Amino acid sequence: MKNNYFKNLTILEFISCLRKHGIKISTNGEKLFYRTSKGALTSEIRQEIAERKIEIIEFLQQVGQISKTILPPIQAIPRDKNLPLSFNQERLWFIAQLEGSKAPYIVSGAFQISGILNV
Repeated sequence: MKNNYFKNLTILEFISCLRKHGIKISTNGEKLFYRTSKGALTSEIRQEIAERKIEIIEFLQQVGQISKTILPPIQAIPRDKNLPLSFNQERLWFIAQLEGSKAPYIVSGAFQISGILNV
C-alpha cells in the first residue's frame, strides 16, 4: 500500500483498514498501543500511525466515552433461580411449541473478545 492511500482515509476508515490488516490499536490515557502479527506493520503504516497519533487517541477516547454512556455495565445475576430467556430464546421456544420436534435449528456465530474476560 502506498502512503498516499492512507492520507485520503477518515480516521474511522484508517482504523478499520488497520484492523483488516490484523493491527489492533488501543489507548491508555495519552499512550497509544498496537498489537499485530509479524510483518503486518510496514514502515508506511508505522509512519501514518505516528503522524495521526493524536487524532487516533482522541477518536478512541471519544468512542470509549460514547460506549460507556450508551451501554450499561453488565450486572451479575444470582444463579439460584431460573434465568429469564433472551428475546431470541423466547422466539425459538415459541416456534418449537408450534412446530414440535420437526423444526430444525442450526445457529452459528462467532465472537472475538479482546482484553481480560472474567468468566
